[in-house]
Amino acid sequence: MYHDKEYLRSAYLLIEASTLKGCSQASLGAVALETITKKIQEKSATEKILDDKTVSRGLLHDLNKVIKKYADRLRKDQLTILTNKINILNNKPNSNKLTSAFDQMGIMK
Repeated sequence: MYHDKEYLRSAYLLIEASTLKGCSQASLGAVALETITKKIQEKSATEKILDDKTVSRGLLHDLNKVIKKYADRLRKDQLTILTNKINILNNKPNSNKLTSAFDQMGIMK
């Protein structure tokens, strides 16, 4: 852990953040926390909600068909946003990603 560049960088960011105020402090802290949790989760299970790829692909396909059905009533930017959200539907929310890393280490159980 002490020899890992990402952990060291994150520790440095947290130390640096403690000398700042307001949004700068929060931003650096968030970046450091996200880096640490991603590093912990590298060796963990999938970050997907559904492990069954057939079910996941079927849902995405069906939902995209529904969006296309309404495409003529949506602005291009609305269609793009909705399509992008559907395509990441099987990804866990960021809040779950952050806490699951600490759960895996037995810190927040």
